[in-house]
Amino acid sequence: MKCCYFSWVPAEIRNPPVSPFFKGGLCGLGLRVAEQQPEALRRAAHTLKSNARNFGATTLGELCQELESQAKHGELEGAEDLLERIEQEYKQVRTALGVVVQW
Repeated sequence: MKCCYFSWVPAEIRNPPVSPFFKGGLCGLGLRVAEQQPEALRRAAHTLKSNARNFGATTLGELCQELESQAKHGELEGAEDLLERIEQEYKQVRTALGVVVQW
């Protein structure tokens, strides 16, 4: 049973709506990179960037911005390395948000 000493704090603050962030995952970025789909990659990177920034994950947002920009210009060289960095940062963000959700 969870106990909250801050019962006066509104529920939306105690229990932030992070489920869309978890459900969205990496938005299929790996598939888009592997299949060399720049427009689909741009949209997926944009979505993840927006979600990351909404939750204050600025580093993840910046990495996604970089990938989005590359895809917008059709420059997919190096996208796999950038995707690796995004995946690592995403794992850290998920862990941090998981701690917030359990609070």
